Amino acid sequence: MQIPAMKQLSNQSLSEILQELRAENTDLHREALETLAFYFIQQLGLEFKAWRSKRSDKPEWAEVDAIAEDTHLVFSRWQIQCKNGLDYKVSEDDIAIEVGLSMQLKSNVIFIVTTGLFSREALNYVDAVMSKTNLTIITFDREDLRVLVSSPQALVDILNKKARRTMGLRKLIANQNIIHL
Repeated sequence: MQIPAMKQLSNQSLSEILQELRAENTDLHREALETLAFYFIQQLGLEFKAWRSKRSDKPEWAEVDAIAEDTHLVFSRWQIQCKNGLDYKVSEDDIAIEVGLSMQLKSNVIFIVTTGLFSREALNYVDAVMSKTNLTIITFDREDLRVLVSSPQALVDILNKKARRTMGLRKLIANQNIIHL
């Protein structure tokens, strides 16, 4: 994507982006998903690297992936996937595909945003992966988006809550050959 187009992506509010995702014109959905991914890249202070976009056969559902990086304190590579479909539930298979891709892309953070919801199986799989690996998977659904629209500064609070949950999943257990100081 060219730099002028990137600047154009940065001018929309989250509310405007979500409105475009609800529009009847499905051609707008792909652009709106790219804008949504870029919105989060900006809000998180990440550096955009590339698009990995897919077109769907289903007009009521679409997705777009972005790759971004960060070098604050440590290097991190983020896979940001945005899915549009109010009636769509992100499945365990959807998450598993992203986990597999993280090995190829050398990502350590997967951030999945959906205008729908996550299935219970998908969320259980996220917990299983995060409790057994150092891969961080952040799930963001329509309720999180709703909170952000009404309070844009809530992003930090939402992410901190999710980080504390991840920390709980990865709690170190005594006597795991860990040196205690």
